[in-house]
Amino acid sequence: LNPFHNKIRSLSEQATTTTVLQVEYRATTTTTTTMTIQKLWKQLFTGVSFLCLVLPPALGLEVGDQLCVQGFIMDYFCIQNVNMIDNGRITLEEPELHTVHCLADIGVCLETEYEVLVESTPMESTAYSRGYRLDEDSKNDMLELARSVGSCSTCANGYDNSMLNEGFKAVMMVTVLDLNPDDSQEAPPLVRVDNRRYSAPLGNDPCRSEFNVEEGVPLEQSTDDFQSVALTGGSLLGSTLETKINLSDPNANGQDTITVRYTVPQLSWVGVGVNPSGTGMVNGEVVIGRPVEKTVLKYRMKAGAR
Repeated sequence: LNPFHNKIRSLSEQATTTTVLQVEYRATTTTTTTMTIQKLWKQLFTGVSFLCLVLPPALGLEVGDQLCVQGFIMDYFCIQNVNMIDNGRITLEEPELHTVHCLADIGVCLETEYEVLVESTPMESTAYSRGYRLDEDSKNDMLELARSVGSCSTCANGYDNSMLNEGFKAVMMVTVLDLNPDDSQEAPPLVRVDNRRYSAPLGNDPCRSEFNVEEGVPLEQSTDDFQSVALTGGSLLGSTLETKINLSDPNANGQDTITVRYTVPQLSWVGVGVNPSGTGMVNGEVVIGRPVEKTVLKYRMKAGAR
């Protein structure tokens, strides 16, 4: 088996939790499809065990994905300014100190886009990162929610010490509209908010308690006839290996092919490989995707390769 088409699908380096590598193989022998699958499973488990490297979380998104996210709501003016204008604190370090007054009353803030700040991974330099950008309707809806629980001049109860003064945080179900809405601002994915809650009183996992889903993970879409196996051993825990048979594949001049999709719930370099002899990965061909470099390349493994 040799890979003839491979790609990383919709990787994002901001606020993500999944890395997906999809590789398509065509048969170069006269073995039947069933025999090819059985042989490939054994070879793939060998390759995946060797190649999986776990790194901090990130998320692969596609337009149309639906997922649950939570975080502090922040205006882009305070993000771009580095420091919040209401207290001078660093925006991506202490968003919990951002006042509802600044969020909902200040003109220069209201004129800009609004974003969801999420907790950073250990690899990042600030405590929080720009996770998602709200579309205009969602921004206005989120401001309405903030004003209903907050203390500010435009809030439902005006200035009220019994209401929220700072650190407005929300949990929401969103739909991804655009992966790169404004490259000049290095904007995170643009989302539409479909449902939302003020999350401060909802505990440590409001995505689970309110919407019964895992935070940051897109809801399952159609499987496209993929057969799936969840991997459970050691560093492979939480990974998923999927295969799909493509009979008379037009992309391979009518040959039968198998597509392999390997999903890891981390920001990782990810690889799958096949050795025709089934005796290990030495001399095997391996496709490795590196999200940071945005590369997908084929390698031949050598003894002692690192």
